[in-house]
Amino acid sequence: MAGIVMGLVAAGIVVVATRPDGAQTAAPDVARPAATGISGYLFQDRNRNGAHDEDEVVLPKWTVRVYSTGPLPLSQVVTDDRGVFSIPRIDDLTPGETTAELRVQPVMEGPAAIDMPDPSGLSQSFTVSLGHRAAVAVASFRPCLDQVQCSGLELPDLVPQLTTSGDDYPAPTDTRVDTTTRPGRVLLRFASSTANLGGVLHVVGVHTEPGAPSQLIQQRVYGRSEVLVHDAGRFVYHPTHHHFHMEGFERYELLSADKSTVLRTSGKVSFCLTDILAMHPPARRDGDVFLDLPPLECGTKEQGINTGFADYYGRELPDQWLDVTGVRSGRYWVRFTVDPEHHLLESDTTNNTVAFPVDLQVP
Repeated sequence: MAGIVMGLVAAGIVVVATRPDGAQTAAPDVARPAATGISGYLFQDRNRNGAHDEDEVVLPKWTVRVYSTGPLPLSQVVTDDRGVFSIPRIDDLTPGETTAELRVQPVMEGPAAIDMPDPSGLSQSFTVSLGHRAAVAVASFRPCLDQVQCSGLELPDLVPQLTTSGDDYPAPTDTRVDTTTRPGRVLLRFASSTANLGGVLHVVGVHTEPGAPSQLIQQRVYGRSEVLVHDAGRFVYHPTHHHFHMEGFERYELLSADKSTVLRTSGKVSFCLTDILAMHPPARRDGDVFLDLPPLECGTKEQGINTGFADYYGRELPDQWLDVTGVRSGRYWVRFTVDPEHHLLESDTTNNTVAFPVDLQVP
C-alpha cells in the first residue's frame, strides 16, 4: 500500500514512511470516562480538516498533557497502541471547571523531523469536556522548499517597542547614565522590548552538542500543513547571562540630533528568545500551534516568541547600553534595530527599526 503514510514514533517525533498492511486507520473504540475524567484518541490530521479520514493513522505512544487554568500540567499520559488515552479522574481542577485543556505535539513528516528537538515545545491545545470522549486531530507538517512553494505560511513579524505594561518593566525610553559598571566609561542604559505581531517565531539548534559554545540554528515557519526550514545564524553562550542567546538579534545606535550621523553603536547584541510580556495575544482556538516553553529556559535545543508576546530585557542587564564615553551632553536619538543582518524570515521588515530622543546628561 505504497504512498499512504504512517507515523513511526520515537519519543514524540514522527518520521513518515510507507504504511504497511495492517496499520490502524479506523477510529478505535474508546470507553466513556467518569464525570471527572476524559478519554479519547489521537489521529494524524494530514489535511487539517479536523475530521478523521479513512487514510489517516492513529498515533500510538504519543504524549498527552492535561491543564486547567494554571501554567503547570495536572496530568500526563501516553496513548496506547491504538492511539487511545484515558484519564479516569483529573485532580486539582479549578472549582467549577467543566472542561480541561489537552496539549499535544504536532507530527513532523519526513525531513521535517530532522533536528527537531525531542521532545519539542511546539504544541497544539484542545478543550475537552469532562466526562466525554474526544477524537483529537493532531496537525501534521510536511516540508516545503521555499516561500513560493509553501502555502499559507504564518511568518513572524518582529517589532521593537517603546512602551511596556506596568512599573515592573520600565520602558526603553526610561534611560539611565551608568559610570560604575565600567570604571572610566560612561554607559547609557536602557531596556529593550521586541514584540512578535505575526506567526510563531521558532528557532531550533542543529546537531546540538553538549558543552559547545555556539550552535547553528534553523528557523521553522509553519503553514496550514507545511513547514519551511530556514538557516538562521547561531546560538551563542553568553558568559554573563549564563545561558544561550540568538547571536545578533538586535543592534543599538546613538544618532546625532538630526539623525544624520551614527555616533556610537553597540555592535551585535544577542538575545534569549522567550515570552516575557503579553502584548495582545490572540485567543487560542482548538488546534492552534504555539510554543509551550518554560520562560527563560534559553537552551540550545529551541527558543522562540509566540504571537502577541514580547521579549524584554531590563536596562540593568549586561549589554543593555551604549558606551557614550566622550560624547557631550545634549539632545540625541537612540535607535533600535531588530534582526539587523536579516537572519530571520518575517512578514514585514519595514517595522524592524524604531528611534526615540534622549537628553543626555554626562557627569
